[in-house]
Amino acid sequence: MNSPDITIEDIQLQPDKSGRYIEGKVEVVVTLKNNSRAFTYYVLRRPRNIDYDKGSHTLSISLYEKETSRDVGSNPTEPEQIAISPGATLHWQYLLPVWMKKITRPPGLREIVEVSDISRVQKVVCTVAYHTSPFRVEPSDKPEEVPVALSKWGTTISASFERTIVKH
Repeated sequence: MNSPDITIEDIQLQPDKSGRYIEGKVEVVVTLKNNSRAFTYYVLRRPRNIDYDKGSHTLSISLYEKETSRDVGSNPTEPEQIAISPGATLHWQYLLPVWMKKITRPPGLREIVEVSDISRVQKVVCTVAYHTSPFRVEPSDKPEEVPVALSKWGTTISASFERTIVKH
């Protein structure tokens, strides 16, 4: 079996100590490695979904688009992407609030807001889509087609790590 050209090497969690925020933040560092000797690969710069399961204490980070029916507005834009050169390693960093809000709106009902404290995380699952060409939105693309096209863009890999927030 061939190994993927992009691998998720590691995930680290640590409290943000910058003092810039009133509310607690957690810095997530995902290490991606381009194992190819010839190809540059593109990955999304920002997560498309972040979820926390209180029961299993699992934090899920999605650097790929799930096909959804969400409203994208009348002028969808290309997601920001990062190029990873052949043989290079990327340390993808993102700040998350310790108290995450998950907002859902069931059809015909009001919004439901669920607040989760992710400080008790025990496992992190990260899924990443990558491709040799950046995702592009053409002027002729219909707004509702863009998320569908993005959900089909690239190869998707996933890795999970047993992790807790390291308190220094």
